[in-house]
Amino acid sequence: MAGRIDEISISGILEMPKHIKDDITWVHRQKDWLEFRARIECNTDCILRLVGSYNHRLDAYSYSFLVNGQRIRGLDVGKDHHNPTCEDVGSPHINYWTDPHEAKMAREADDIDCSSMASAIEGFLKLCRIDLNGVFRTPVLQGRLL
Repeated sequence: MAGRIDEISISGILEMPKHIKDDITWVHRQKDWLEFRARIECNTDCILRLVGSYNHRLDAYSYSFLVNGQRIRGLDVGKDHHNPTCEDVGSPHINYWTDPHEAKMAREADDIDCSSMASAIEGFLKLCRIDLNGVFRTPVLQGRLL
């Protein structure tokens, strides 16, 4: 499935055992922006990544599960969402793939504890069925733990 992504292939990938073996390390990308990228190991021809971003000025962050560079699941905290079908979804919310709208649809993330970045990633990884064998460290800004 190295080509087109659709709901059926995504469902298959979500069911497969997946893991991240390395630690998740945040790096500064811009003045107010931190990011991490982690490779997801899985028995598939697809390239799987977990990507996180944090804007400390807005106090907003996102975790994204990418397949071949396309976001198939996402957790956004600190920002609202407007679905292509015109429903508004608040924060936090889960973005999910549908064939007509790709990953532009969202629902409330009421099944994930988003009281901290660490609990949010734990819930997001569980939702995506990804095991983290490495360590997730919450970013530190100017001596403050987030």
